[in-house]
Amino acid sequence: MRGLLRRGPDQEEAVTAPEPQEPLVSFISLVACNKCRRRRGAQFVRSGSVEPVPVRGTCPHGKPLRVLWAPGQGPGSAPPDDQPPEDRSPGPPSPGERRQGPV
Repeated sequence: MRGLLRRGPDQEEAVTAPEPQEPLVSFISLVACNKCRRRRGAQFVRSGSVEPVPVRGTCPHGKPLRVLWAPGQGPGSAPPDDQPPEDRSPGPPSPGERRQGPV
């Protein structure tokens, strides 16, 4: 993807945006209730941050919380074919194995 970025009246610089390879996040929790979404938006404008979305349950108005998964993520999705096998290196040694020599 290429675009032009104007820096001044007669200066142009070509910009190359990276192609999307994989999602940055695996899922997004959404609040289904319009009133709660507006309240969270206003809270973000006022303070610059919002309280986290609860893990499960409903909003105060009884609407369910929703989770959107990125493509290839989430329960029931198959692992990607081009992913290398996991490195099964042993974990850290036990304290007895670490101690060698005088203590």
